[in-house]
Amino acid sequence: MKPYLAAFISSCLFGLSFTFSRSALQHVDPMQMLSFRFLLAAALMHALRAVGVIKLDLRSKDIRPLLMLGVIQPVLYFIFETVGISLTSASEASIVGALIPVFTVLFAVIFLKERPTWVQLCFAAVSVAGVLLIAAVEALGEASGNLAGLIILLGAPICAACFLSLHPSLSPQCGPPCSTSEPFPRSVLSFWSTMSSLSWRHTA
Repeated sequence: MKPYLAAFISSCLFGLSFTFSRSALQHVDPMQMLSFRFLLAAALMHALRAVGVIKLDLRSKDIRPLLMLGVIQPVLYFIFETVGISLTSASEASIVGALIPVFTVLFAVIFLKERPTWVQLCFAAVSVAGVLLIAAVEALGEASGNLAGLIILLGAPICAACFLSLHPSLSPQCGPPCSTSEPFPRSVLSFWSTMSSLSWRHTA
């Protein structure tokens, strides 16, 4: 029961994040939002580790595979998602984000040689139907009309699918606390350095 409850709560937070991100992007630029978002996340994870809620020991683990996974997600994933949201709308971003199962099934077939079940194919078809709905609304002139934003958004589900496909093989010795908390500090540095670079170019 707990895994299903955790998945339900995660899905709710995932869906709400598009609306919250779109609202925040009206006041700050994408890199600023990502920097502070992951700074807060890293601080929370370290606080949970300090009080013993999360037990994490990296001394005997090879975290080099996690470095590559961390570049794919959260760094590239959230750059594509956040920049895409800033150019489109929360509803469009959520529908494009629903393509994650489609790309995950596709990559699992290509790279992991897995055979999808009929249930997986049916839900993948639902995701594709959502993207077709965007195209239909776009034709009626009711969507954002920003093709570049939609293309950028498409990078997010591709990165997520790559992460989900590679994670089991690249981090078998690292449990959920390790694979969740380890990329956060590096993500903060990546987003912060990108934000500083963009600010410097803007003022130069």
